[in-house]
Amino acid sequence: MNLRDKILNGVKNAGDRTAFVTEHESVSYKELLIMAESLVQFIKSKNIKPASYLCIEVSRNKDFLVGLLASIILQLVLVPLKYGLNKGEKVGLINTSTPEHILTKEEDQWVLSKTTHNVANDV
Repeated sequence: MNLRDKILNGVKNAGDRTAFVTEHESVSYKELLIMAESLVQFIKSKNIKPASYLCIEVSRNKDFLVGLLASIILQLVLVPLKYGLNKGEKVGLINTSTPEHILTKEEDQWVLSKTTHNVANDV
């Protein structure tokens, strides 16, 4: 069993145990997996292949965990961006990691955009 399978089995076996807690919400592993599987379907609909580099820019909250879990399921290389970086910092990190796509969340909707050779226009 590889690391990916161990992580997924752990999440599946944790079921209703709490995965994430804040002042305002509590999310179980089961709920986290359901959200990740929904994101997986969205990403698959965009024809993103395993081993693709996916840059994710969301707050450090359940959305980050959902994106992380979805990237594990799909065997993507996740490149996390700190939410709120200025354009110059983003361009530097994106140029260094060369992701093919940038995943963000706007008004509770996942948004996936393809990067171009002119990264400064992508952020």
